[in-house]
Amino acid sequence: DTAAVKVRLAREGSGHEVDILGFHLPSGPEKEDRRHVCLRELISWYKETKIPTSGSEHKDVPLVLAADLNSDVWFEHEADGTCSHRILTEEWGLRSVWQDSVALPASVLKMRGVASNQPTKWGELMVETIDYIACSAGKMTFESRGDYPTWTKEERQRVRAMEDQEAISRYLIPSNSVPSDHRPVVAIVDL
Repeated sequence: DTAAVKVRLAREGSGHEVDILGFHLPSGPEKEDRRHVCLRELISWYKETKIPTSGSEHKDVPLVLAADLNSDVWFEHEADGTCSHRILTEEWGLRSVWQDSVALPASVLKMRGVASNQPTKWGELMVETIDYIACSAGKMTFESRGDYPTWTKEERQRVRAMEDQEAISRYLIPSNSVPSDHRPVVAIVDL
């Protein structure tokens, strides 16, 4: 039930190639099991549908992933103790832009209202990092765009518990400066 886009890009002149993979996983904490299944199906699909390289010799082409996993980096699934972020880093073998971070930018700080088609989430303050960039090779650096909230796990919990009204007022989205319900996640990937 998850659509994915895979594109192979080649640099003009040098012929260096890179695969770009993007997808959006199901939303809601009760769907974490489904997200794990989707991630495992997607890596299997990606490996099985490799695009032939433009060069004569077979080579591994680096992968850059950009996805809305709908699963917070710090989410720990009670059933098996794993999380979507760990599946990306351990099972897929990718380096996440959020890996080893003590403080994380919140790509989502929103509260759904009655116009939402998800009534079970009405009035719930969402403070999460659910948007990911990851790569199989090279170096990656997060590039903050605009006024981006970055918190430790404990600081984020204070915001989620509505104990930091100033932060909520400042960073709640959509807003005039961020018209989406997700902040952009931008990374410099040096392959």
